[in-house]
Amino acid sequence: MFKKAIKSFFSVLVLTSLVLGITLTVKGISDLNEKKIVGLASKIGMEGQVAGLFSKRSVKDLVLQVSSTINLGATPENNIVNKKEILFKIAIIADSENDYDNLNKALEKVKTLNVYEVVHLGDLTEWGDVGSMMKIKEYLDNSKLNYVTIPGDHDLAESVGNKDVTGLANFTQVYGDNFHILNTNGMKIVILDNSANYTPISNTLVEWFKAQVVNADFVMLSQPLYHPTNSRAMGIVDGEPTPVVVAQALLLLDMIRKSNVKAIIAADQHISSENADPVKSDLKHIVVGALTKARNLQTPRFSLMTVYNDKSFTTEDVIL
Repeated sequence: MFKKAIKSFFSVLVLTSLVLGITLTVKGISDLNEKKIVGLASKIGMEGQVAGLFSKRSVKDLVLQVSSTINLGATPENNIVNKKEILFKIAIIADSENDYDNLNKALEKVKTLNVYEVVHLGDLTEWGDVGSMMKIKEYLDNSKLNYVTIPGDHDLAESVGNKDVTGLANFTQVYGDNFHILNTNGMKIVILDNSANYTPISNTLVEWFKAQVVNADFVMLSQPLYHPTNSRAMGIVDGEPTPVVVAQALLLLDMIRKSNVKAIIAADQHISSENADPVKSDLKHIVVGALTKARNLQTPRFSLMTVYNDKSFTTEDVIL
């Protein structure tokens, strides 16, 4: 009777532990080895049942396989671990402002990160002249990375000085559109230029944004729409508001709050941050740090956004 009980117990301990990965497997089986287990099994007539388990894999291999796929302590019907898989990564850079050295360093780092796309959120240049625009584009092209760009307020300066009301003449000459849609792995990112400090976005572009944001997952902008403490955001320069632009920022933010967008990612403040929206707590406002060494409140950096198969995401600073 005693031997029969031991045999029954051992059957559950060895076969069930190795195949199903019960708690005892992870905590204790790694201290055993094939010879010990098969030897113990032979004493109660189970060596044939056990030996086959080791034909190709060690105890350690079996434990690693089992423990990586079984949620110990969960009920049998819910015991499969939902392991996150990376859907894609995006490198988000901003405020290079003619700092070619740091832009190059950033692009070299990006090449090691297996990213889907590089997004430059503006202030590529200090003054928005065509020569500087072309120089930055040369670096981006030579990196062989997929990229899109939108302008920052610095990139509008020369065009505005040349009486271009939109400020976009030089930028569009070099880079084309100042708005983009990225679709990948069932996720949608809307990228919009809101860089002009004192001029509202055109009604045509606002209507485009309104239609696109409905089913978007992320929004990327030149300037933040909200920050709890910083004195610079869309329509606010050094604490001084331009009412018509502030009103438009609130309009865009209202559109986003009514959507399923998870995060608004912007730049221009030269300091990275993350804050919850004051109205919709699961909406994040993320600001990307600056690449330039000049007027930088932090060590130069960019951000890496990683999106997972459960549609969750993380962002992290990558310091140069």
